[in-house]
Amino acid sequence: MRSPCLRPWVLAEIGAALVRGKRVIAVRYGTSVAELQDLGVLSLLGTNSLLEMSQFDEYVRQLSSRVKEVTHV
Repeated sequence: MRSPCLRPWVLAEIGAALVRGKRVIAVRYGTSVAELQDLGVLSLLGTNSLLEMSQFDEYVRQLSSRVKEVTHV
């Protein structure tokens, strides 16, 4: 199966978001870290912006908590 990361629009969207100063969090599902490194995706995002699918629920909980803290200030 061909990696979705090879599709030009994926890299274009990541690049456009980064140029605009947007935070990008990638959720990895079925793609190895080595494959993302080979494709250059990790060069754009770094490893701190890469989650495995199993980490997604915890990330959303943490994000929700941070948003609540900011809105109650």
